[in-house]
Amino acid sequence: MQEEQGIFDELVSQLSRGLSPVTHAVESLPSGVDIVLLTVSAFWAGLFVYVLILNKEVLGLKKWLEKNCELPSLKVSVFLLFAFSLLSFFHEPALCYFLNNPLIVATLFGFPILIKRLSVMQEQTEKSQRQVEIGQQQTRINQYNAANDWLWSNHLGLRMAGIDSLWRLAGTYPKEEYHNVMDVFCQFIRHPIPYEWKEETSEQDKKEGDRADIYKMLQYMCKERMAGAKPYKIDFSEAHLEGATFLLFPARLELATLIGTHLEGSYLGRAHLEGSILRGANLEGANLWAADLRLAVINTANFTNAQGLTQQQIDECVFIQAP
Repeated sequence: MQEEQGIFDELVSQLSRGLSPVTHAVESLPSGVDIVLLTVSAFWAGLFVYVLILNKEVLGLKKWLEKNCELPSLKVSVFLLFAFSLLSFFHEPALCYFLNNPLIVATLFGFPILIKRLSVMQEQTEKSQRQVEIGQQQTRINQYNAANDWLWSNHLGLRMAGIDSLWRLAGTYPKEEYHNVMDVFCQFIRHPIPYEWKEETSEQDKKEGDRADIYKMLQYMCKERMAGAKPYKIDFSEAHLEGATFLLFPARLELATLIGTHLEGSYLGRAHLEGSILRGANLEGANLWAADLRLAVINTANFTNAQGLTQQQIDECVFIQAP
């Protein structure tokens, strides 16, 4: 029993010796001006901990910090500051004095400087990003204008290059330029400009060359919808697309407007024409093998001698009486 009491007394003695630095540190806290600084620093540290760590709103401080500061870095600084503040109270007086005073100065003057610096850095970053976006937008506008000028040129080579350039631009900026490019292509196909041929050019070459630009546009426009771009309703009203061929892919013409479109002798095998408007369209001799005509409006459309057209396809169409 006496041995157990002796062991207990020894543990208490060791514990007392271990807590003595804490007692000395608390008793030797700085006085006067240092106490004021310590109080202010404790207020700042507590305020930032309350806002950043506990995610609370105080006097609009949280919103201001989120707008002007890089919060992850600021949170790390607050954690370190709080940790060193607590650690400094568990040292001998001399060490406590040297740790507390620089820490107080850093708290009072370091945080405002840090916040200002982070705010300036964020403003500079946002300004740089705006400048980059403005530069990209200007470059895009210049590319679009140049390609559009080529498209309406009477030189076939420039015209074909303009088509490729416009489509590349649409692929690079699908959200911004896809609809603009499709609008231009639709306008060109509905109202193509004549090409100036040399005197020695044969009639066969003229016939093939006159449609080369339109066929190239059709190959781009009627493929699968471009990723990242909103759906686009193609409008080929009154366009002359006689003999147009879509052999390499099933044409994507869902919801397309084909009012009065000339499609005589065209190949539309497996074409997607769901919901398209074919009112007044001329499909005489066209090949519609396996074409999807569900809910297509075909009032007054001419299907004379159309190939591959089945009764089931016709039954899936919609007939609406014209007003």
